[in-house]
Amino acid sequence: MDDYASAQRDARIVELRAQRVSFREIAEELGVSRQRVHQLWTDILDRIPSAHLDKYRQEERELADHAVRDLLSIIKDPTATHGSKIRSWEVMCKWSERRSRLDGLDAPVRRELEISDTTGWEFRMRAVIEQTERELKVERAIEASYTEEDDQ
Repeated sequence: MDDYASAQRDARIVELRAQRVSFREIAEELGVSRQRVHQLWTDILDRIPSAHLDKYRQEERELADHAVRDLLSIIKDPTATHGSKIRSWEVMCKWSERRSRLDGLDAPVRRELEISDTTGWEFRMRAVIEQTERELKVERAIEASYTEEDDQ
């Protein structure tokens, strides 16, 4: 696919997503898989300047919220079959996962861990440095007090 055709395809995906069209429906129109449309959409979002990205994230949140509301109405419908309720629940869970990823709720937490070996040379060296710094502070304070006495 040449650059022009790719640009047209990407523009069509953006247009359809702005109209709240699902990845499945876009895939049918473009003749590709739903996963491919999602991959293309993610790539498009990566190329959008961050100033515009918030707008698209908000649209995605609204789309997820509408989908979950529609699915909840099926689940609560007393005339719906158990199979459709179960399938609606599964799809609703996927939409919720999408929303969590969009909001970064599932992002890993970065933790830093410092292990200090109290028997190693580094630990002893740090202790010597800290002691030396304390002694230097005391010496500087004494020197400063002598200097003040000499000035008077």
